[in-house]
Amino acid sequence: MHQLTKKRAVKSDFQASGLHLAAEVETRLRVESFQTLEQVDSAKRYHLTLDPAFPLALNLFEFPAVVGAVPMTWHERLEIFCPLAGSGTFRIGEREEAFEALDILLIDNLRLHAVGRFEGPSRRALVVVFYPELVAAPGALPCDLWLLQPFQHLRDGCLHLRSGNRMAAEAWDCLNRLVLARVERSADVEGQARQKAILAELLICLGEAFRDSLVERSDYELRRDKLRRLAPLFEYVAAQHHAALSVTAAARMLKMSASYFMRFFRKATGLTFSVYVDQLRVGRAHQLLVESDLSLAEIAAETGFCDQCHMNRHIRRRFGTTPGRIRSMARAPGPS
Repeated sequence: MHQLTKKRAVKSDFQASGLHLAAEVETRLRVESFQTLEQVDSAKRYHLTLDPAFPLALNLFEFPAVVGAVPMTWHERLEIFCPLAGSGTFRIGEREEAFEALDILLIDNLRLHAVGRFEGPSRRALVVVFYPELVAAPGALPCDLWLLQPFQHLRDGCLHLRSGNRMAAEAWDCLNRLVLARVERSADVEGQARQKAILAELLICLGEAFRDSLVERSDYELRRDKLRRLAPLFEYVAAQHHAALSVTAAARMLKMSASYFMRFFRKATGLTFSVYVDQLRVGRAHQLLVESDLSLAEIAAETGFCDQCHMNRHIRRRFGTTPGRIRSMARAPGPS
């Protein structure tokens, strides 16, 4: 009976902390519509300018309701995804991770990733990103490097702290205090010192929560170098996505054998080369459906699909609806 009472108390504390955070975030942080297209380059790298003197960002994003509307990208910022309401799936490479409100996900930022599905009347999430140097600069002490250990063990694409976990309440309490410190004193040095201390406390909490998962150090630096080596191929495919490009031709471009290239590409991105190209084409087709007056057949030809039926199948698989429906929804008048 004592244990049951204790568990209920922890759950109650967690719910209060989560609700308090949601209220504070939605009251004090500006809600932003999540849009990345203008900040994504041909290599699918998502650029975000952070203050070099204090590279930390906390954003409250409202995500679109359309399934698959957020393009898959990668970046060099460490990322913590914290849904405040609603439920959905997060895609990392070919994997989909289901999440609920008040879960916490540590994302493998070097793999292609994006919110896939987000359902509910409120589809908002707090997204915390920072550069590793904020916590452990080059030459840092071992104790500083230890704080980043959860991000060095993302072999499956993410680490997932569910809302029912006993450590969730502590993690959300840290997030709550981090948000408040950010909005109250974001610019001055003392305020930044407080934020860094709270961030360190959050990382200690996450390290404890994921202790049983931290079994092998990942090759983070190696994978980042792999993505950079793929940059010429990314640029070519982005410019010539309408043209056919075989695995053999892609491998030759990078001076690799076809078998080595396929292993190299999947390890670097989390996707096979063919899936990557298909996603790029589907994303471009979606953009043309929304922004142009081209016919469906013309869009299929422009984006490199065999024919309109081939494009329709890929779009339905990615977005859960037809190209015609996507176009009509984009052009429907908004609420007055």
